[in-house]
Amino acid sequence: DAWGKKLVDAVFRTQTLELRRCTALKLVSLPTESQGEFAARVAFGAHELRDERVDKLRARYAPKLTALQDRVRRAQQAAEVQKNQASESTLGTALSVGSAIFGAFLGRKALSATNISRASTAVKSVGRGMKESADVTRAQENIDALRTQLADVQAEFEGETQSVKAEIDALSSDISTVELKPKKSDIQTKAVVLVWAPWASGAKAW
Repeated sequence: DAWGKKLVDAVFRTQTLELRRCTALKLVSLPTESQGEFAARVAFGAHELRDERVDKLRARYAPKLTALQDRVRRAQQAAEVQKNQASESTLGTALSVGSAIFGAFLGRKALSATNISRASTAVKSVGRGMKESADVTRAQENIDALRTQLADVQAEFEGETQSVKAEIDALSSDISTVELKPKKSDIQTKAVVLVWAPWASGAKAW
């Protein structure tokens, strides 16, 4: 009827439903959901997304980090072996040189075959000692280089992790309001009834 059509038209022109929306997380508030409840749901969704993205980053960096940590460990073991060899070589060199000097002073002939042999052995020992010392230095430099690589990769991972967290925090804070207008075809009226309630002297008549 005419009144029903006018009511539908009035609802269509004046009534809206206001909802909140977080586009980045594809979340829209429910008609009965308060602002605080929707904010809590957005925070939970952001936390879930952040964990998922960080887990993917961790899975991508894990092989590289594990490989570098293993290389550092093996380099440290090799350096320890080099240090032990260098210590033994240093001790051997000291004994060889001491023996050669002692023999030269006590021997009947300073240039005897035995003394010359001892001196030659001492010289060779000094050369081996220098080589072992250089090997120790190179081993330590290798460890330092690997540790630097490991620190760089860890810093890169931490940097990307912080970027992901900052990005998701920014996205989750972008909450907008959307107004939904009803469609005329969705508005239905069962009946339009006029009700008269009599009043007397400012109060209900019954």
